[in-house]
Amino acid sequence: MYIERTDNMKELFHEPPVLCGRDLILRPLVRPDAKELQDHRGIEIITASTMVENHASAHVLENNGFTLVNRAVDEDWGFPQPTPADKWIR
Repeated sequence: MYIERTDNMKELFHEPPVLCGRDLILRPLVRPDAKELQDHRGIEIITASTMVENHASAHVLENNGFTLVNRAVDEDWGFPQPTPADKWIR
């Protein structure tokens, strides 16, 4: 699978996404990055989605100031059926 790295992605992710089996691995957005985006680039809200079963990713978001706003919302993640996902904002 080829993942195009656009200019927007270069600003948000210091390393390109990597496909590992069926998982797409992104470098986590950590607190200084999120703060810099909100304080210096005019971004007011950052959103994230995690699979309901992925407690580790949810924990990372919580530790970095994200708030859970919707639980188990169906999203299209490219699987045959909708994927229940938790929605987060910061």
